[in-house]
Amino acid sequence: MSEDASAESPSGAASAVGVGDVERLAERLNSLFETVLRADGSEYSVSDVVRWVNATGGSTSRERLHAMRKATPPGRFSVDSPEVHKIAEFFCVPHGYFQEEEPCAIDGSTLASLIQQRHNGYRRGTIPQRVFYLFSTVTQADGRPYPATDVARWINANGGKITNVYIQKLISGERGERPQSSYLQWIGKFFGVGISFFYDDNPPEIDGQYQNAIIMLRNPKSAELQQLYGRLTPLQQEGVRRLMITLAKDNDPTFIAPSDPDDE
Repeated sequence: MSEDASAESPSGAASAVGVGDVERLAERLNSLFETVLRADGSEYSVSDVVRWVNATGGSTSRERLHAMRKATPPGRFSVDSPEVHKIAEFFCVPHGYFQEEEPCAIDGSTLASLIQQRHNGYRRGTIPQRVFYLFSTVTQADGRPYPATDVARWINANGGKITNVYIQKLISGERGERPQSSYLQWIGKFFGVGISFFYDDNPPEIDGQYQNAIIMLRNPKSAELQQLYGRLTPLQQEGVRRLMITLAKDNDPTFIAPSDPDDE
């Protein structure tokens, strides 16, 4: 079989790229995920990377990135593609990091700091970058961003009108740099920020945990629990707190309990 025939064969996709290239990509990609960590010590998820790539002019998917990490890239693929370059950019490493025989040494803490600086800069960036900043800063209790479908559902139930597709296009910049202010106002309401966040030259940093607490307290059950908690004695409140931490750890072994305010 000729080389050209092999390149056209779906089963020979990895061979056309070069098995060594694909395995090197997978090894270094997995190393980045394990080494470049969030401020809380957890790994960036595949969804985090995909969301950033698609929001900053690139194109990839969770399925494709998972396949790269397993050394089984799908279809026509190149280690020197714009897709792989954008993934390198997410981790703040040179485009050639996945190709070079002996790439530059990686300092996880330095790269993590660069990613955080870039992320913080988005609150002063374009409107799509600011929308992206909100979605990636104000996350659910388990660290996952609120789905666009949940945001759209809340907006539509409270007097606004928007679709999850439109929200996704706002994040990716497909709706341009100046979307309608009414849409921004409603997205801001969901996350508990004023519309000025999208237009001020230097809006304040967002406390993601605090804003998420505001969102959670909209749930009638959460508000009821807070009222009941307020009727307990300090000793009873501490018992409830410890019970909830135990339950959270049972549900998610990676859960890190918040520090006790009395210990600070």
